[in-house]
Amino acid sequence: MSGAEIAWWVAGLGAVGLAGCVYGFFRRTRYRRVLLMVVVVLVAVLLVPAPVPGFEGHYAPAFLVAPFEAAFQADGRPEQAAKILAAGAIGGLVAGALLLGVGWLKGVLRR
Repeated sequence: MSGAEIAWWVAGLGAVGLAGCVYGFFRRTRYRRVLLMVVVVLVAVLLVPAPVPGFEGHYAPAFLVAPFEAAFQADGRPEQAAKILAAGAIGGLVAGALLLGVGWLKGVLRR
């Protein structure tokens, strides 16, 4: 296993762990559907990959690439990573909405 694969495994486990902590902390809320949506979007935002400029074929989480390109590169161009991050957030919202829709449909069909 390469270093990049290990890094993505660590990022994935960290994202799932953080999502589990958020869910565990707020699980008794009345707004569990909103909580499910937040957890799905959180995982999506933390794991969406963006290409690392200057390193062809290498990817890193977009939430890290965008600010590092903006803050630490003299000629940095964070636009691509920011677009990918926005697409990941929208994808997370769609996935959360689909999960909620399936759950709602299941509840309707059970009646």
